[in-house]
Amino acid sequence: MGHAPARRPPWNAYLTATRNVFLNTAGQWAHANNQNGNRTGDQTLTRNHATNPAITGLVTGERGNTVEGTVVFTPGDIPAEARQIIADAGPRGTHHDPS
Repeated sequence: MGHAPARRPPWNAYLTATRNVFLNTAGQWAHANNQNGNRTGDQTLTRNHATNPAITGLVTGERGNTVEGTVVFTPGDIPAEARQIIADAGPRGTHHDPS
């Protein structure tokens, strides 16, 4: 969660992002630097949740990319699976507050 997208430098490949929650991002939640001959590719984004449906430069079937199962939601109606992902993230023990 936060205000910055999942963004990769222009030379990166083979990124997998699965079961993340992007809440109230300032813009798109994923961006691939694939312009001007950059070799970015082989990115896999599956089963993520986002309040903003926008992504840039990532299309299933292009450059080996896969984008599937993104759930778009409103901040006031977070799906149960997204709430569980949030609850499972972060520190454990007395520092963990799943509410």
